[in-house]
Amino acid sequence: MPIIHHIVSFAYNPDVSSAEKALIGSRFLALKDTCLSPSDNKTPYILEVTGGSNNSPEGAAKGFDHSFVVTFATEEDRDYYLKDPAHDAFKATLAGKLKEVYVFDFAPGQFEA
Repeated sequence: MPIIHHIVSFAYNPDVSSAEKALIGSRFLALKDTCLSPSDNKTPYILEVTGGSNNSPEGAAKGFDHSFVVTFATEEDRDYYLKDPAHDAFKATLAGKLKEVYVFDFAPGQFEA
């Protein structure tokens, strides 16, 4: 079964400060260590989380400020992440801070629908 890349992009509301954005970014990156396997509640199941601020010179970011890529070993791990209490707690900290969210998941090299 192929790995899954889960891409998440945030467009912040205008009143969100740079410090708040940095804190949100740090908290997102920390999900790699706080999202734990339901089988033992000790082992992280996210393979990698990376992300940062848009720095593309192409001008095609459509207002998105930050993007993150979360890598899972399996679709099952990704599916659990969507209901993981640690992920839910992180999402709760975003209330009122985001203008828009973009999410896109893919398995590398798979292009069929």
